[in-house]
Amino acid sequence: MSPQIDKVLVLSTAHVSKETATWLDVAAATEMHSVTRRAGGYGWFLSVHANRWHKLDLVAVRRLAVSHGCEWILFDRDAPTIVDLPTWSW
Repeated sequence: MSPQIDKVLVLSTAHVSKETATWLDVAAATEMHSVTRRAGGYGWFLSVHANRWHKLDLVAVRRLAVSHGCEWILFDRDAPTIVDLPTWSW
């Protein structure tokens, strides 16, 4: 049997609004919605199949991830930003 290998979209945390960042922190702390806090505390790792994509900035990111065949999204403070998504400085 072959191992499962999934694609991950890696984006800067700048693509997350402060409001959404707070929501992601709570979701990760309570293990809600398939959100995990990144090791080191500077980002989040989440599934595109998470059952609540109600934050508008996350909806756009999810759409981009799915369009590229990704199963996961990693927001990392050291990752680059991309022009296709809005950014916030907080």
